Amino acid sequence: MTFLDLPVLRLLGVLVATTPAAAASKGPQPALPAVETYGTIRALTDKRDFAPKVTLGDLQKSSSLFGLGSLSELRGEITILDSVAWLAYPPTATAAPRVVSSLQSDEKAAFLVVSQVPPDAWHAVGMEVPLTADDLQATLERLLPAARKKKGARPFAFRVEGHFKKLTLAIVDGHNLPPDAKGEAAIEKTNALQSLREVDGTLVGFYSPKEGAAFNHAKKRLHVHVVIPKSQATGHVQTFELAAGSSVLFP
Repeated sequence: MTFLDLPVLRLLGVLVATTPAAAASKGPQPALPAVETYGTIRALTDKRDFAPKVTLGDLQKSSSLFGLGSLSELRGEITILDSVAWLAYPPTATAAPRVVSSLQSDEKAAFLVVSQVPPDAWHAVGMEVPLTADDLQATLERLLPAARKKKGARPFAFRVEGHFKKLTLAIVDGHNLPPDAKGEAAIEKTNALQSLREVDGTLVGFYSPKEGAAFNHAKKRLHVHVVIPKSQATGHVQTFELAAGSSVLFP
C-alpha cells in the first residue's frame, strides 16, 4: 500500500480504502495539485486588508475546484467544494445566518486559497474510530509519507466526509470589528457561532508543513471549513466530533 501497511493502520484505528490512483505502481507519483492563494491571513489580521482580491466566478470555471476564504470587507465566509461556492453571511438583528451556493458566483474574496484536484487524484482512508478537531492534524500527519511533512514540502487540499455528532462553525462579521482593531483575537471576537448536531457534511481544508503559511493562522498547519448541504450551513470550523466511519481524502 502507498502509505502504511494494513496491520499498522488497524492499530491506528483506520482502514485504508484507496482509489485506483492510490493503488497504482510504486513508481514516480504525479506532482501534487497546485495551491494558489489570493491575499493572506496575515494581511487580513495584521494590516486590515479586506479589499477584493479575486472574483469567485473567474476561478469556478475550473472543474474540481476546492477552496476556502473570507469575503471582501469580512462580510462572511467562503467554502468551495467541487467548484460550488458556498457562501455564509452572518446573522443580523432580524435574520439568521444566510447561506448561498452557486456554480458561478460574482462575489469577491479578501482572502482565498484554492486547489484544483481531479477526482482520480484523491486517496481515501476510512476511519474506524471517531475523529475530532483536536486530533485532525495528528491523524492526517500519521497518514502522510515523511517527505510530505518536512518544511518546504508542498501544501495541499484535503477533505473529510462523514457524520458529525457535534459541530460548531464560525462566520466572520466585519461589521462588528472596531475601526482600529487588528490581530486574530480581535477578528475572532466578531465571529457568529453556529452549533449543529447529527448532520452529514464535508470538511474542506488545506495543510502546510510550515506553521503560519499564507492560508493559515499563526502557529497552525491546518485551515478548515465545512459544508453541511441539508442544513444549508457553512463556515470556518471551530470544533467537531465525527462518528466512526468517516473518510479522510487527500491527493
